[in-house]
Amino acid sequence: MYGEGKGDPAGLEGGLAQGGTLGGQVGGAIALPEDATPPTPLASNAKPRYPEDAKAAGRTGTVMLRVVILADGSVADVKALRGDEPFVSAALEAARKWRFEPARHNGQAITVYRIIPVNFRIEVG
Repeated sequence: MYGEGKGDPAGLEGGLAQGGTLGGQVGGAIALPEDATPPTPLASNAKPRYPEDAKAAGRTGTVMLRVVILADGSVADVKALRGDEPFVSAALEAARKWRFEPARHNGQAITVYRIIPVNFRIEVG
């Protein structure tokens, strides 16, 4: 929940606030400014586990996540905007452990939110 948990350790604009609003978004996470560098996922981030029941049934799906990425590159909040179970649970579980090279604006790391699609496709071959 916004306003709880980890704050922005750098105390920069767009940090996760303790209540109230900052930048027009509850909790202070802002959309990426037009002239900012977006956050980049680390190569070490694990892909979501493909649910065995869905894989056995040949099911595929896409989950849209709203991820708040703090100025230190950690994930503060993840919310599923769209998708079906069991894919939503698998995507949320993985995304909470992800790390990023943080977004930067005017040379400073900032807290932003990103909409990230997570695709579940059965690879053949």
